[in-house]
Amino acid sequence: MTKQETILQYTKVVLLTAILAFALWSVGSRPPIAHAQMANPGGFSYAKITTNASTIVKSANGQLHSVIVSSPGTTWTMQIFDNASACSGTAIFGATAVTVPAVATSLQFDVQANNGICVLTAGTTPGELTVAYR
Repeated sequence: MTKQETILQYTKVVLLTAILAFALWSVGSRPPIAHAQMANPGGFSYAKITTNASTIVKSANGQLHSVIVSSPGTTWTMQIFDNASACSGTAIFGATAVTVPAVATSLQFDVQANNGICVLTAGTTPGELTVAYR
């Protein structure tokens, strides 16, 4: 091997080492990947409703996740409002009263309530609802 070939081989080794070092540095210095998460990864709170009433479920802004029907009652109706202090104003569900659906029905909402969550129930015989929220 001539002196010129030896220098060329050393140059290749140095360049390949530099490229490898740069590649390892660039992979290691990347910012961490951000994964989308819900505001509160700890789960949902819930409120059980078993009477004809205006029930303040949440008195501040939050998220209405779902309503699960354990018992539909008799001619029982419900409405859900975006309000922290009364069941009136902006309706999230049921601008007019909606008949509570059958047992084991789960109504999925996943909507933001800007002011609060109030559930208005009325009817002959109350049933049982579970409202999941955060």
